[in-house]
Amino acid sequence: MVETIYYINDEKPLDTKNVPAVICSNYNILKHHIEKCHNTDTAVLIADDISQVKDYDIDGIYFSEKISLKKFKEIRNKYPNFSIGVNCASSKHDGLNYGDAGADFIVFDDRDNELIDWWVEMIELPVVLNCAVNKQTNADFIMLATDD
Repeated sequence: MVETIYYINDEKPLDTKNVPAVICSNYNILKHHIEKCHNTDTAVLIADDISQVKDYDIDGIYFSEKISLKKFKEIRNKYPNFSIGVNCASSKHDGLNYGDAGADFIVFDDRDNELIDWWVEMIELPVVLNCAVNKQTNADFIMLATDD
């Protein structure tokens, strides 16, 4: 069974039971969910804005846009205990490079099921399918926006 990661965009109540992680790009929204997430063993990740990680009780970072490998490695070294994921669109090459650099998960956009199937068969690093609707996939996780 594929687990769902939620990309949250608002402060509406969210059922985090059996949800491995929530992601949000706005800390002011995310802070409304942190306590409930941690009470249900749901990881809390901030998206993109690395400046928001300093003083907050979050578990990781998700880069929805490609960043340089050099910058990624700096962030990995600065936050060794964080879960860090990177969206690689549909680039197997980028996924492998970020995996080698220490990513905890790779996200591919909903374009190519063959890529997801190949990744799951060949690579141990968890893969997340970023998709608009809940669908059948061989990915380890799917990422859905909560406002869709």
